[in-house]
Amino acid sequence: MKQSLGRFPYWLQLPVLLFCALSIYLFLAFSAAAAGSKFSADSRENLLLDFAVAIAPWSPDVLVDKAEYLRAYAVTQPPAVREEVMSDVLSLMESAIRYRPLWPYYHLGALDAEYLSNQGEDVIQSRLDTLMTLAPNERGIDRNLIELSLLAWPLLRTDQRQWVGQRVLSASKPTRKYAQTLIEQLVPERPSLCGQLPWSLVKSACRN
Repeated sequence: MKQSLGRFPYWLQLPVLLFCALSIYLFLAFSAAAAGSKFSADSRENLLLDFAVAIAPWSPDVLVDKAEYLRAYAVTQPPAVREEVMSDVLSLMESAIRYRPLWPYYHLGALDAEYLSNQGEDVIQSRLDTLMTLAPNERGIDRNLIELSLLAWPLLRTDQRQWVGQRVLSASKPTRKYAQTLIEQLVPERPSLCGQLPWSLVKSACRN
């Protein structure tokens, strides 16, 4: 390659060399992230993902790969450790959002991190407001969004609860059935769900 480039003036060689360097840089970053994501999340440290984040902190995909790894680790830990690690997850998700602010899946990941790190109702409500605005018709987030909303139910405003109820009603049949199963599990501890969700969703759980 060196001999081939030598046939061209320096100013023509430079773009080719820069392109090659950039290609190697991107290959290293994304390959490290892909390989690191496959590791079992049995440790907070992941050298490959840490390396990928260090050299490509501008990539939301790399940031989310690290966030998802840390989340998988956090949920296996005691509450105090879980909250601490989920704070790191939230920081990574917020960084990804800054690079891609209109992508609802990142906001959904942030909502998950906020819920698992025991953020206050103002934070949860604000994030759900964002999702309601960004993704009124994005059905791909339905299952996780509905699940998180039901788990965080006491933290939601009345209008948000009504919105979630309608979202469940308009969801696909598998998602609706999943939501109803979750509602049945939650009703014994939260009987108020029987009066706060559409009756067609809660009747099987609330008749007893």
